[in-house]
Amino acid sequence: MNPGRLDKRVSLMQPSAALGASGDPHAAESFTEFVTRRAEVKHLRGTELDRGRALHEEVQTKITVRYDSKTKILTSDWRIRIGQEVYDILAPIPVPGGRPEKIEIFCKSHGRSHG
Repeated sequence: MNPGRLDKRVSLMQPSAALGASGDPHAAESFTEFVTRRAEVKHLRGTELDRGRALHEEVQTKITVRYDSKTKILTSDWRIRIGQEVYDILAPIPVPGGRPEKIEIFCKSHGRSHG
């Protein structure tokens, strides 16, 4: 993994259940920042986009971060924030090898955050 390509700071956002007025934990969805990491962000085109779409039709962006105890627990329920832009995680995939050193996170844009 080339550390020079990790040129963006991203926030990994974990879902947190908030109780709605009805007491239903699914009534209001919110996210809290779990950890920040340096990342490589690629907006996909061409064959990379085709590869990503083989995983999920809506893939638009691939975010690569180091694989560690914090990033290995990512699921498609989480989100990633880069500045004011928020991305829904579609598929977090550790890069295969002896011991994974990075994880590729295929995402789609969720829109701008309000805050």
